[in-house]
Amino acid sequence: MIRLRADSDRLRRMLRRREVEAVLRDVPDDVFEDVLELGAGDGAQSRLIAHSARMVLCTDLNEERLVLDPHPKITYGICDAEDMPYEAARFDLIYSSNVFEHLPHPDRALSELHRVLRDDGVMVHVIPNRFWKLLQLALFYPTQVVTAAEIVLPGRPARKNEARPSRGNNLSSDGPSFLRRNIWPPVHGEYTGHVSEFMGMGGTFWKRKFEEGGFDLAGRIRGLPAHSPYRFGLEWPRRATESLGLSSCNGYVLTKRGYESSVARLLVSGR
Repeated sequence: MIRLRADSDRLRRMLRRREVEAVLRDVPDDVFEDVLELGAGDGAQSRLIAHSARMVLCTDLNEERLVLDPHPKITYGICDAEDMPYEAARFDLIYSSNVFEHLPHPDRALSELHRVLRDDGVMVHVIPNRFWKLLQLALFYPTQVVTAAEIVLPGRPARKNEARPSRGNNLSSDGPSFLRRNIWPPVHGEYTGHVSEFMGMGGTFWKRKFEEGGFDLAGRIRGLPAHSPYRFGLEWPRRATESLGLSSCNGYVLTKRGYESSVARLLVSGR
């Protein structure tokens, strides 16, 4: 059977696994007591984080995506990062991946995160960067050609993700029409256009946002994977790109301003 692109779910899980491994590679088992993961979706990363935690609260705002697989260390909940139903100073690790760019009001979320994070706790937020944005724009039309080829070639397998989900990542706004999203690349996050999104995916932008929210940037995660949003699944260009020190996301390690975290030092040591 003809398949021009990788299986999207399998590739996504591989990339998320590599991401968590890069974040937690120097962190011992069960070092965290109570972890909150935002935007967890199917919980694949929560199950990996659980190796380093005694308890993980796996949450997502979109209840259609939250998969409630039983796990001895994981509980589940619907959570709006801008209005959390959790008590103050509960969590010693807060983790998110590809979430902050989808928040309409990240300042509100940072205020809530500051409230529910322990004084000696740590946050890790993985956010797409400008290299990812360039790949999204540069590969859009080549991807449309591949999509057309998959449609017309005989013997192609049915793709699991052909049907567009009823709700996407930007829950506060309507997605583009079928025609619009197939002739021009859509804006990925909660931005007004591609220029503002490119600027908003910069490290300086988020460093300023975090500092305004009362956090110190303890360091950044190195070794995060390189990928585009189109799931081609080609390993040799990925590895070549990563060998140049490029990745598609920035990983930020944050602590409350004026406080220290011994685990934060583990997250950024030797990087």
